[in-house]
Amino acid sequence: MELTEEQQQVEQQVEMLLAGQGSEVTTYDVGPDQRRPVTLRKSVTYIVCAVIFNEKEEVLMVQEAKQDCFKQWYLPAGRVEVGESLEEALRREVKEEAGFDCQPITLLLIQEQGPQWIRFIFLAEVTGGSMKCLSAADRESLQASWWDRQTVLPLRGRDILQLIDCGLRYRGSPGHPVTLPVDLSCRHVVQRLVLVFISTEQQLWMLLLKGNKDPR
Repeated sequence: MELTEEQQQVEQQVEMLLAGQGSEVTTYDVGPDQRRPVTLRKSVTYIVCAVIFNEKEEVLMVQEAKQDCFKQWYLPAGRVEVGESLEEALRREVKEEAGFDCQPITLLLIQEQGPQWIRFIFLAEVTGGSMKCLSAADRESLQASWWDRQTVLPLRGRDILQLIDCGLRYRGSPGHPVTLPVDLSCRHVVQRLVLVFISTEQQLWMLLLKGNKDPR
């Protein structure tokens, strides 16, 4: 069956999305007064979080130095600074909080609490450095340690348990190809809903939502 010009354009956009690329946006349903540039620490906060395992499948944890969660444990995480890429921020946070150099393996999850707070969770691996100990404690963290997930630890938040499980599942059986951020220079971020699923016949189906709410 011969595709229409519109269908061909949709296929090209889908191929770009699957390849991790962005696509040029010419029209979108946002009023002129709402088209505000994305600015870190002003209109949006990006968080990076690292899930790192050793050969025993113990996960890297850091002990917090902040007063509101003093001595509690959490995954290495922190805010992206102005001018940093997500991967640069990840490497910096792991180095500052845990003492290790690291390399991202893949993006595991993206979580958001509204459009102003977005967290990027990476599966990563240690490439150098040494474990931060109490003698090196500073305002970033007190120390780092490998956690076997059995020993009782006072956690800053139990939300990280889901992230750790997600990392373990990916290590055992990757549910998606290696995916890393692509740095695209743009003034505005426009999001488009894309639903992707695989049928029982292993066919890939995608549902795109057009601006006028007409799915296709």
